[in-house]
Amino acid sequence: MTYNISIVEFPAKKLVGMKVRTNMQNASTDCSAIWQTFGPRSVEISGGACVGKECYGVSVMVNENDFDYWAASEVLTDGDLPDGMEVINIPAGLYAKCSVAGLAKLSEAYSYLYCQWPNEQSEYALNMQGASFEIYPPGMGSDADGVFEICAAVLKQ
Repeated sequence: MTYNISIVEFPAKKLVGMKVRTNMQNASTDCSAIWQTFGPRSVEISGGACVGKECYGVSVMVNENDFDYWAASEVLTDGDLPDGMEVINIPAGLYAKCSVAGLAKLSEAYSYLYCQWPNEQSEYALNMQGASFEIYPPGMGSDADGVFEICAAVLKQ
């Protein structure tokens, strides 16, 4: 499968959410579980509930095998953090972005973005120390076939 990748200048975002440490073998189960926990609790975030706005799934590599994954919502102001939640910042910068039609295609889209796309062009390199993230539109939690975006930090070569 081929995905249409565009390079975008993404603004900094401050998010609040819940984190799980996982790896590629367990990611599907672990990330789904954190969303099941975070979704109902997102209303506890002052000014940041996922109700009626985008939510983010953010991944940051910890080492060669493991990564931290947050289910999170953007916040505009500082406030009290609900128990078990923490702040995650997405830095402003260049990101490779593509649209994905349905949660069942998430693994395939990430595989394309990280394994195929870098070999199909030479202008950008993936920033493996940077964040990658999914942007889920309002209502996506109830629509597994909905369209969402994934973004990965890149560096101009």
